[in-house]
Amino acid sequence: MRLAWIIAFSLLGSVGALSGAGVLFAFPKLHERFKTLLLAYAIGALLGAVFLGLLPEAVKESRAEWIFIRPCPSSPEPVPARASSALHSKSLNAACLLDRN
Repeated sequence: MRLAWIIAFSLLGSVGALSGAGVLFAFPKLHERFKTLLLAYAIGALLGAVFLGLLPEAVKESRAEWIFIRPCPSSPEPVPARASSALHSKSLNAACLLDRN
């Protein structure tokens, strides 16, 4: 079932992107007006994807024994996490969510 959702939303995203490109192609004035804005958005999205993709590798290759993340709003001390599992563990986020409730 999960594969069906992935395929459906991939197709939906593709249709949306192609229809948006078709609208910009059909209306040149609209294309000129939004060209700079859309280019900045695309560059930001690509840079964000690259840097977020590099974070797990950087933490894994880190020589640090402990990595401290910022504290949860209700706790006075940072929550420590092992460098090898800091970004792969959901327990850090769960600790912050449990403190809020």
